[in-house]
Amino acid sequence: MSLDPIHTIRGARRLHLKDARFVSLTPLSVESGHLRAVDGKIAWRGGASAVERGEEVLECWRQVILPGFVMADLDPLAFALRGTVHNGERDPSSFAAEFTETEHKDFALQLFIECVMLGVTAPLVNITNMASLRLRPTVRAAREIGLRVVIECGPDADRTAAADLGTGKDIHDSIRIVNKIAAPRVGLDIIMKGGIVAAGSILAAPDGAIPDALALVRALECLRPGLGFECLANSYNYLSGAFGAPAGLLDKGALFDILFLDYEVPGELNNNNIKHWILSGFSTAAIEAAVVAAKPVVRRHEVLAVDRTATAQAVASAVRRVAGGRS
Repeated sequence: MSLDPIHTIRGARRLHLKDARFVSLTPLSVESGHLRAVDGKIAWRGGASAVERGEEVLECWRQVILPGFVMADLDPLAFALRGTVHNGERDPSSFAAEFTETEHKDFALQLFIECVMLGVTAPLVNITNMASLRLRPTVRAAREIGLRVVIECGPDADRTAAADLGTGKDIHDSIRIVNKIAAPRVGLDIIMKGGIVAAGSILAAPDGAIPDALALVRALECLRPGLGFECLANSYNYLSGAFGAPAGLLDKGALFDILFLDYEVPGELNNNNIKHWILSGFSTAAIEAAVVAAKPVVRRHEVLAVDRTATAQAVASAVRRVAGGRS
């Protein structure tokens, strides 16, 4: 048994968090105490802390811990081409065939880096345009960075292209490949245009937009009190169905995908004021660490598995080669 401060969190089959403030988002609630995760899911949470043999113990010192966020309609290619290909010039997806598989993997890595730095531990990726070309590198990128990913690829993608990347268990534990995500989407573009938010909508990002789920929840709450949290709950419900375990809450049986906030709440965080702190206090800039299925993917505000600078340089080089001169 070892005692690790938060900035040295590491993966473990059995992880025991001591003395944290756990915030569930579906429904909103706060509870201080301790938590045990086993094999990527929450096995126990409570006020007493009986450490078991073989557990890695993490002293949290009453740090605020949230579930990781969900965001849909994320397109790695559109994200890579943002600011380069403008509206009316050419559909970004039409460039897909001009990039190599390695470049498409870099595009997915760059998107996933941005996601996890903003607390989106479960991106729902849309590659329905040219999916047969992009499916394999997107799966490779998702496995490399360690996120929980749903890939929407349409009916024509050759899914066997992803099957040789590892065992079925490696793929299906953290990645789902689906024809279509059967849920309406809502993003900041719809809000800004005064569009109607359909019932059952899940959080989504416009093409190339920064995937900030918390900012979108706040914008929806301005539209109608309660709407942002409804859409957030819908997003978690979709994720729960995709992976067969509850998401968006920190309770027994739920997915252990969590965010550690570097944020001091004045006074006591409780059920009466948690909505206030989510809408007016917490921000994605406060995310210090992120864990997916008990494996750390961000620590000390840095992504662990990928060189951010090298990835950004590779993406910039690829975009210059194919779409240069259009910015």
